[in-house]
Amino acid sequence: MTVLIVGGDRVEAIRQAVAKIAPEETTLRVEHWPGRKAADARRSLSAGTRLVVFVCRHLSHPLMLKVRKQADELGVPVVYCRRTAPGWQAELAELREHVFA
Repeated sequence: MTVLIVGGDRVEAIRQAVAKIAPEETTLRVEHWPGRKAADARRSLSAGTRLVVFVCRHLSHPLMLKVRKQADELGVPVVYCRRTAPGWQAELAELREHVFA
C-alpha cells in the first residue's frame, strides 16, 4: 500500500503521522513528490496508492490539479496539509478506517 505526499520539502512529520495510523501488519510505502521539477507534473499515481496528502506550501497548482484528478478517478481520498499539524493529524485519523480497511 502506498501513501503519496505531494509538495513540501520537509515531510518527515507527515510520514511519521501516516505510519502511526497504519496497522502494524500493513506494508506501508510512503512516496514523496516535491513538485519542484516539471517532470513531477507528468507522473501518474501508482496502482497501489490509497491516500494522497497535499502539502499546500510549495505546491504548484497544475501539479495539484493533475494529481487530484487522478485521485478522484481512482477513488483515492485526499488530505490537504497546511502549516498546523493538529488539523491534518485529525483528518488522517478520521480517514484511518477508510484508507487501511
